[in-house]
Amino acid sequence: DLVTYVKNTLVDSGLASSTVNTLLCAVRKTAEFSFINKLMPHEEYERIKLVKNVKSIKVRRLKELDANEIKGFIKSCDDNSYKGLRDAALFLLLVGCGLRRSEATSIKMNHINFIDKSIIIQGKGNKERKIWFQPLVSDAINEYIADCRSGCDQNGEDYLFVRFFKHDEPRTQDFLNKSGAEVKNKLSASSVNYILKKRGVKTNLEFKPHDLRGTYTTKLLRDGEKIEKVSKSLGHESIKTTQMYDLQDESEIKEAMINHRIY
Repeated sequence: DLVTYVKNTLVDSGLASSTVNTLLCAVRKTAEFSFINKLMPHEEYERIKLVKNVKSIKVRRLKELDANEIKGFIKSCDDNSYKGLRDAALFLLLVGCGLRRSEATSIKMNHINFIDKSIIIQGKGNKERKIWFQPLVSDAINEYIADCRSGCDQNGEDYLFVRFFKHDEPRTQDFLNKSGAEVKNKLSASSVNYILKKRGVKTNLEFKPHDLRGTYTTKLLRDGEKIEKVSKSLGHESIKTTQMYDLQDESEIKEAMINHRIY
C-alpha cells in the first residue's frame, strides 16, 4: 500500500513516466535485497512486486532525413580539412549502417574487413554483431584512413575515429589533460553529438544521432526488406524495438492529413 501511495504521489507531482518507473525499479530491487537477506517477509516482497509500472504513450520524436538533407550534410564536410573527412565517414557510417553513437566510436582498426566490406560491432551488453557497408561508406572510410589514420596499425587495437588537435591534426596517442589524468584519443559519444550539430547548422539541418538510426531503418523497410533482417542489423533482441524506428506510417499519415481536401 505504501509503494502504491508513493507511485501515485510521484505521478501527481508531474514526473515523467520513465522517471517514476526507474524509482519503482529501485524500490523493487531494495525489496529483493531485503528479502534475500531475510529482512522482509516473502508475502510483503511479493505484494511489492505486484505494483505495476506507469504506462504512457508518447509521440515519437524521430526525424527521417531525406536524400537532399543527407547530401547537404556530406557537402558541409567537404571543407578541405582532415576533420571534414572524419565527420563525413562518421556520418555515412551512422546513417548507412544504423549504428549507435557508442558503437561507431568503439570501432577499432582490426574490426574492419575491407575485402568483404564488413565491421564487427560491439553492441549493448558486449554483444558482437557483424554489419556490412555500402561502397559510398567504404570510399569515405578509405579516404579518411588514408589521410588521417595511415600511421596507425591497420590490424591493431587503434580506434578508427579519434580526436583532433585544434590545428586539424589527428591525435595518434592517448594524452594527459590539464589535471594530469590520462584521456583516450578515441572520439567520445558526446563528441558525436557536437559534430553532428555543428555540421548540421551549416546546412540549416537539425537532427539527433538517433534520427540517423531511424532513417536507416525506415529506408530499408520501405525498400521491402524483412523486419527480421533489419532488426538483426540494428542489434535488437525484439522486433518491437525495431518497429519504434519505423517512420513509414508517420510519413503516410502526414501526407494524408496535409493533402486532404477540407471543402
